[in-house]
Amino acid sequence: MPITQPQKQAAKIIQDAAIQDLNQTIRLVAGPGTGKSYVIEGRVHWLLSNQNINPDNIIAVSFTRAASKDLRERINAYCLGQGQNNVTSVRVSTLHSLALYLLRKTGHLSAYPADPIIMDDWELSSIFDPEFGKFINKRPSRCSEIRQDHEAFWSTGVWGPTNLIIANPVSQPERNSFSAFYTPRTQAYSCVLPGELVRMCVDQIQGGHINPVAELGVQHLIVDEVQDLNPCDFEFIDSLINQGVNVFISGDDDQSVYSFRYAFPQGIQNFTTTYPASTNHVLNDCFRCTTSVLTAAQNVIVNNAAPHRIQKNLTSLHASATPINNGFVLGNIFNGPTAEANYIARACQDIIAGGVSASEIMVLTSNRRVQLPQLIKAFDALNIPYDANIRDDFKDSPHCRFIMSLLRIKENDLDYVAHRVLLEVPRGFGFGTCNGITDKVIGNGLNYRNIFYNPLPNSVFTGRETTAINRVKTNIATIQTWNLTDTLAVRSQDIIDIILVNFTQNEVNEWNSFVEGIPNAMMLEEFKDY
Repeated sequence: MPITQPQKQAAKIIQDAAIQDLNQTIRLVAGPGTGKSYVIEGRVHWLLSNQNINPDNIIAVSFTRAASKDLRERINAYCLGQGQNNVTSVRVSTLHSLALYLLRKTGHLSAYPADPIIMDDWELSSIFDPEFGKFINKRPSRCSEIRQDHEAFWSTGVWGPTNLIIANPVSQPERNSFSAFYTPRTQAYSCVLPGELVRMCVDQIQGGHINPVAELGVQHLIVDEVQDLNPCDFEFIDSLINQGVNVFISGDDDQSVYSFRYAFPQGIQNFTTTYPASTNHVLNDCFRCTTSVLTAAQNVIVNNAAPHRIQKNLTSLHASATPINNGFVLGNIFNGPTAEANYIARACQDIIAGGVSASEIMVLTSNRRVQLPQLIKAFDALNIPYDANIRDDFKDSPHCRFIMSLLRIKENDLDYVAHRVLLEVPRGFGFGTCNGITDKVIGNGLNYRNIFYNPLPNSVFTGRETTAINRVKTNIATIQTWNLTDTLAVRSQDIIDIILVNFTQNEVNEWNSFVEGIPNAMMLEEFKDY
């Protein structure tokens, strides 16, 4: 390895100081590639093995579900590798999941017919916004802005924060219309919007209706990627600190990239001011980047620094490695995306010829729509293997949403939102029919999920609406023999058959093309997560 053992040991001393800190509030500022993950893994192990903390009293959180899943796998792998088998009882999740747990446990979700599902971006833009638009007779794009106005308030506690980018301010009548639509709709679908859960939980905590420490049984909270949390998330964390919970936050304000989700890098910047007794640790030894790459990145950051940026002194360990590897940064200007793509493909070809696997090369684009087609052509021309990340495009196609909804219902038949998706995405019935069904469910005091499992009441739904509901019933009945532990190979023909019944051969062809790159041994549950 080019990075020497003495270099690793010197970095480890600084990392271990953070791992073994006994202070109640601790801030770890960790630049890219400086070992933040190692510190978090090590801290969990140290709490379990050296401090004899019950694993049920340790909670680790990260910003997104994907990040929390990765964090859980890293912590478990490290601790299990050290013989700490009780690590699997440590809770690792998002703050949204913690808030949902608290609200459920304390009975604050009783208005919903089942545990509410958090709507994702596709469901918001394809279902929620159009239905709200029908309710107030406005374009879905405007309804999206009204919804974002509320999400901004939930996330920040103020109306119209500076990072809410809306051309025309939302009026009070529009806000009132949103409230009139939101409550009955979300209760019908047993769902919440992404920003609502933590705000709902914080309001109950501040109102004295939830004691988060008693309900969670938490002694130690570890927060990863803290720069991405919003002000409401910090209110949640503050409530735990104020009740004596030991809180370890880690992140880097330079890597705050979720401003559109109202990220609050000031939270990590001001942490040691808000809690002056805090310990501060900074990781400056960069294992990942060579000197030239790190210098280029730092020049961009320093010359475009955000207010109150935490000063850092990142140093590449490759500068003193054996052998020294300074790397290089090369800039080019091209006349168009084709010339640029061809250059990138040839550069990748040279790197691969030098012994680097294609899977270890990443190409970042600034405009995926313009650049990706040209890159694909250039890579194909040189027979360079690549992953164009078509998952993101395919997962939001109607036929993929259809299959995903079936699998979600198979996992949890109280997933009301999945039933709503399953109603509309197949060909034959459009938004008007599906929206009309929900209107009648609300207007007649019915349970939305139950219309797909119980006999329909007389004289409520039209013949077309009844046919649409019955199609959902048929599709759900078709998968009764499926198990989430079945492999794609076992259910391949069944999936093709059900797609063909609800769509066309084109969608079957797209499905076949997509799953070509997926192992046949992958289970349906794994595919759902994938």
